[in-house]
Amino acid sequence: RSWLGHQSWSLPGGGIHRRETPAMAAVRELAEETGLQLAPEKVTELGMFKNPYKAAPFTIACYVALVKKQEPALARYRRLEVLDLAWYPIDRLPPDTSPTVKKAIALRVAR
Repeated sequence: RSWLGHQSWSLPGGGIHRRETPAMAAVRELAEETGLQLAPEKVTELGMFKNPYKAAPFTIACYVALVKKQEPALARYRRLEVLDLAWYPIDRLPPDTSPTVKKAIALRVAR
């Protein structure tokens, strides 16, 4: 859950830096927010969709990767950005899950 904005359960994410591909941004944001380290070639693009929050009209690029299951842990230097971190089964998401998570899951299921 993010401290910013809606404070709903969401996925790691953020903006793309100059000279960064969307895949590079995905692995950077994953590392910044969760401490999980992946190489850009280890992520697969699922697709893109418009952010459902009208106050933030941008496109969301979704990526998926397989990671070894481990206890969730906040990245040490990003504690101010992330309120809570947890794993949830897809069929038992918390009621306050962001609609972006549901859209990302729909892209994954469609594959």
